[in-house]
Amino acid sequence: METSGVPAKEAERLDALASYRILDTPPEKAFDGLTALAAHILQVPIVLVSLIDRDRQWFKSAHGLGATESPRDSSFCSHVVTYETELEVRDARSDRRFSDNPLVTGDPRVVFYAGAPIRSPDGFVLGTLCAIDHEPRELTPEQRTLLGVLASQVSAQLELRRRNLELEEHDQAQKALQTQIEASLREKDVLLQEVHHRVKNNLQLVSSLINLQLAIVADGNARNALEECQGRIHAVAIVHEAIYSARDYARVPITNYVRSLASGVFHALNASVRDIGLELEIGDLQLPVDKAIPCGLILNELISNAVRHAFPPGRSRGLVRVQVSLTPDSKMEVVVADNGSGLPAGFSAEACSSVGMQVVCALVEQIDGHLRVAQHEGTQFIVTFGIDG
Repeated sequence: METSGVPAKEAERLDALASYRILDTPPEKAFDGLTALAAHILQVPIVLVSLIDRDRQWFKSAHGLGATESPRDSSFCSHVVTYETELEVRDARSDRRFSDNPLVTGDPRVVFYAGAPIRSPDGFVLGTLCAIDHEPRELTPEQRTLLGVLASQVSAQLELRRRNLELEEHDQAQKALQTQIEASLREKDVLLQEVHHRVKNNLQLVSSLINLQLAIVADGNARNALEECQGRIHAVAIVHEAIYSARDYARVPITNYVRSLASGVFHALNASVRDIGLELEIGDLQLPVDKAIPCGLILNELISNAVRHAFPPGRSRGLVRVQVSLTPDSKMEVVVADNGSGLPAGFSAEACSSVGMQVVCALVEQIDGHLRVAQHEGTQFIVTFGIDG
């Protein structure tokens, strides 16, 4: 028996074969369909998709044969792999290369053999699509062409199968990555929620400490300064409470936020005792977190100023109106208006020496906003600023 030897680049060829991860896999309809079609076209009892491994030939599809593999050294297909060309043996019994081959002298009694190479895209011959008969015969030119075409289809199917495996693995990797990202985001959300909750609690603690200090401070200026600081702390705490409640760490719903802030200021300054009313008109809007805290502090200062200074002693009633809406060019507009006694002649927010107004101007500049003051039946402070970016 004449053996085929091995190709010059056998190690690389075996690596190419292994890259398909097809050896010892179950039968697949795509390959079984091709061997059945070849058997019908060539009118032979056995057609194999034979892949040549290191020491064996393994059959991905075996039409008409029960075996799944046989030794490589007795393989007809290994000759195709070594010489990288088609092989046709009309009668193996009279061919010196195969006459004493155990596949000829024993089962499956090979007499006729025709094999066409199955090639990888980089040119390695991985195996064959081969036809076997128990009688001597010869393929017609048309049959030889069709056998080569079907072998090319096996090659294409192998490549498609490999690409599908790669896509499945990519999808699995993406799903695993997505699961990991979702877990990280959940962990981040829990952490952020805890951070905002603790910040809010710490600010409330500071506010409580200021309350203790207020209990022993009688001086009017010092007491007013502490109360103003307490109001600012409260304004920041409310933002963190809104974030904690909404569990949205990028944007803050402002409806409840502004209501809570304005009500807190009115309660702290005993506005109801002075018969000062509060009117709110707030759109269903959201603010980025980086704009929410400055906006809250601006509202705190303007509402506080209105309650403290717009209504002189002896006035029976008053009204503070807070409006938050979008302008036609999609900017946020915050209006704090009162029907009080108005501002002094020549008032300028930028030139005002009060700490509260200086805070308002600084915060408006921080959010790239614009402050406008109008006087008509009281005073209006109008702040507009962009909410994107």
